[in-house]
Amino acid sequence: MIVFDVVYNGAVQETLRPSNQNRTEMYWFLVDRIPVLQQKYGSLFTVYRRTIQE
Repeated sequence: MIVFDVVYNGAVQETLRPSNQNRTEMYWFLVDRIPVLQQKYGSLFTVYRRTIQE
């Protein structure tokens, strides 16, 4: 399963878990979430992708 970590000030603030693991769906999931994250953290955050065992 692929998840996305939101890193702000060097610490993981939240982990985003898309419900669908299709690449296209994950892309649009992030496109929808980025404006919300920008309002919450400003422009100084990074999103990292990682794989976890389910």
